[in-house]
Amino acid sequence: LPYFLAALLISFWPLSILLATRITNDVMFYALWAAFYYYLCRWYKMWDLQDYKKALMLLGLGFVIKINIVILGAMLFCSVLYAWRYHHVRLRQFFERSLWPGYVLLISGFLLYISRVVR
Repeated sequence: LPYFLAALLISFWPLSILLATRITNDVMFYALWAAFYYYLCRWYKMWDLQDYKKALMLLGLGFVIKINIVILGAMLFCSVLYAWRYHHVRLRQFFERSLWPGYVLLISGFLLYISRVVR
């Protein structure tokens, strides 16, 4: 999975930071992108659910900034499926009560984005 995550990072890393001519919300977006990737790799290496929760929270904050972060949601989903399939991680542990704040922030960030688009 580390090679898969590295390939996804190289494939989906936003190049507009190099091509930007003005400062926009992209600066915060790239910071969230990098922090999310760090905690995702750390979760995969150490299997600590607190790192997974931090990745969820960063993903939720990313939805507030920009919808392009949905690519990272797919990355997280693929990582969970990979861990479940090849490392025999129980799916039940992803629904523990300690992870609920991460899911709440993720869902509220997505709903906040949807409410801005619908108006």
